[in-house]
Amino acid sequence: MRFWQLSAPEYASDYQQANINGSIDWDLQFPTVDCDVCLTSWEGSRPQAYLCPESLRCEMSTRDHKRSLFHSEHVKLQKKFLDELNLQGEPFLTLRPGGRFPPLQLDIPSRPRADFLWPFGAVVVSARIRDLLVDLCHQDVAIFPVNLRKVGRREAKLPTPIPRSGEPEDIINEAPLLADTSGIEPYFEVVPRQQSREHRVIESQCGACGWIKTKVIQTKKWERRMVEDHWNGERIFYWGGTLFIAVTEDVKNALQAVHPSNVELIEM
Repeated sequence: MRFWQLSAPEYASDYQQANINGSIDWDLQFPTVDCDVCLTSWEGSRPQAYLCPESLRCEMSTRDHKRSLFHSEHVKLQKKFLDELNLQGEPFLTLRPGGRFPPLQLDIPSRPRADFLWPFGAVVVSARIRDLLVDLCHQDVAIFPVNLRKVGRREAKLPTPIPRSGEPEDIINEAPLLADTSGIEPYFEVVPRQQSREHRVIESQCGACGWIKTKVIQTKKWERRMVEDHWNGERIFYWGGTLFIAVTEDVKNALQAVHPSNVELIEM
């Protein structure tokens, strides 16, 4: 079995990357955990593959409430979430601290034209790629509409502007924006439901919150290596404990057949 990673292409600069792909924001997120067993405060960055129930939106808000809970409080919140959605699962196994909820807000300095967008921390796709993934992987992936909050008037293929601050993320602050984004084609966030088994060497793991300490292995070059023994059978999945999204060869072939833009498929 062969596996392929969905990857952003190489960009000429961080300015080009920010101009083409934009940045994301969100309103709802699981709090950080303060574990009184391992004495670690931590949160993950993987998005949830579920919408947040209306009854829990206040507790998950990033705007008005404290963003850290002790372990016992976190367990209660996670159990409430599982009960609300009638999901089978265990706290800190099925769900993780810090996971954000859809929908994303996307701010992008140029008109989005590509099939794939790579704002830091998310994979966003066009409607035709959404349809392909739903057709091939509907049991393995959750896909949510993205809110286009700010969209620039410029074309991404034009020379990339450099903001006065010199910081790539500030391009959006100086970009002339569209007053009406209703004419822009819709985009969607791709969230695999499962991950492959850990490829990292685990040194220790907290029995309460699941915090993993990994063994540092010095290598000259990071290698994308996915072995079949780590595979759980999904056609699209997160690679181990990372945010890298992998697909099986049949999905890779289907994607290549439609010649998607702004993406590379790298064998793992």
